Amino acid sequence: MGGRICVYAARIARPARIAALTLGVVACAPAPAATHAPVAPLPPAASASAPPAPTAKTFAKTSTEKVASLDDHAWPPPRPDDEDWVAFDRPWLHKLKGAPPTFYTTSVRPDPARKARVHVVALDARQIELDMAIGAEGPYPPDEKTNGKWPRGGKLPRDATATKVVAAFNGAFRLDQSAWGMTIRRRTFAPPLKDVASLLMHDDGRLGFGTWGPDMQTPPDVRSLRQNLDPLLDGGVVNPRGRPRWGGIIKTASTFGQRAKRSGMCRTAGGHFLYFYGDAIEAVDLGNAMKQVGCDYGMHLDMNAIHVGFVFMSFEDEQYKVGNSETLTSGMGITNKKYVHQPNPKEFFYATLRTPLVGPDPSFVPDGHAQPPPAWLPAILARAAGDTRATFVDARRVRFVVTAAGAELPLDERDRVLAAIEVSDVGLKGNALELGGAHPLIANGKALDTPAELSLALGVTAPGDVLIAEGKSPSAIREALLQAGCVRAVEARSFERAGRDAIAAGGTGPRLYVLAEKPVPATYRFDLDEHGALRWPRVTKPLK
Repeated sequence: MGGRICVYAARIARPARIAALTLGVVACAPAPAATHAPVAPLPPAASASAPPAPTAKTFAKTSTEKVASLDDHAWPPPRPDDEDWVAFDRPWLHKLKGAPPTFYTTSVRPDPARKARVHVVALDARQIELDMAIGAEGPYPPDEKTNGKWPRGGKLPRDATATKVVAAFNGAFRLDQSAWGMTIRRRTFAPPLKDVASLLMHDDGRLGFGTWGPDMQTPPDVRSLRQNLDPLLDGGVVNPRGRPRWGGIIKTASTFGQRAKRSGMCRTAGGHFLYFYGDAIEAVDLGNAMKQVGCDYGMHLDMNAIHVGFVFMSFEDEQYKVGNSETLTSGMGITNKKYVHQPNPKEFFYATLRTPLVGPDPSFVPDGHAQPPPAWLPAILARAAGDTRATFVDARRVRFVVTAAGAELPLDERDRVLAAIEVSDVGLKGNALELGGAHPLIANGKALDTPAELSLALGVTAPGDVLIAEGKSPSAIREALLQAGCVRAVEARSFERAGRDAIAAGGTGPRLYVLAEKPVPATYRFDLDEHGALRWPRVTKPLK
């Protein structure tokens, strides 16, 4: 999820460190994405904010429906042909409170002339984070002499991760039998190669799909990376380079041509993340199944009975002894102990629920008022201690707008307002909120003189998040700002929270508005620009 920071202004003179602003949009910049899980609502607390004067102009409270409509991510994905999506919603499965089902499943028949079906799992990339684990037989780090004894992996981590894992599934072809790139938690086992289908796993949970470009470098926020073959589906074309052979077949009595157990993953045009499994299918069948369910980019993963598998799971302990697990289908050839207690020879993927947003500390909880979409991932939290209340705003999930004294917020943005703060000197520096003022309360993370009449303050943390502290005790307000990690803070005149207060249409000084914003997609194509055009030419040379 993400936001932008914008400035609207009439005319305002400011200290030299904040440039004078003129009417219009002065800055509007994207902020990085992040998502979080909700916790219990905070009981109502008395506000120290001064309500608008009886003659002050106000506008309607933020529309919950309007804010919710900003999120146009369809879930589950659109119906594939004549098939329905079915929620995988077991009572034992860990979930984010208030969120829709994390998984949906369906199946499609890619070849009308045959009965073989491909099973599909839709994983809600807004709710999960994807990562990789090393297999029992590798990969081996190129910078160590292991003699085949390292890393003795193949199972899920035995640490706090265990209680957040909700699924695990197979990786791709064995690294020592191919040259494609692989990075696991910033340890590179093989560098990425151009023209190869790739998946990027970012620190903030986003998933990037695409074909590795010429001279492309791994983004610094990519935690893990996996490549395999060339794209199975791209631009609506299955097997665009005409690859004749997609991996070796383990010979059995029923082996026929290139038919085998196969798996893959894709990104749909709507931004969904899907996993595929089929028995007795060819690679082209897997690609056709991807196309049937609306994928815009597909990647072939592993194949053959002993190498493919998908397991749903939820456990309460780090040793995976208390909990449950279930395979996608009984015909996979694996048990529900795979990845948990039965090691996987090669690397594999696992999905964990996203970590809940806790603000500066776990005592902060959703304040019970309007949230940016989706509402089940709250970004505005609060904590009450005595008569002091602190409200925390995750800057990555909202858009900031600043208006000058007397200026009103544009009409088309008034039903997105989540909060408004009137403060004497506020502006932007790059993507960060800049607090001016001749007499700051906090500067460079250190407290300065506190006015005896202080009842409301606005602070900014080092990452750019916002903290509003209100109450009757100046020392308690200052302490709340410092505990939240504010590096800069100034006195404020008023604070209005949508759902709690009427929002003033203007004020006697500059006003900082917090607006709900459309969420940033959890998946994207790294080989396409913001207009959907290719960043580099698509490789079309046929393979033989």
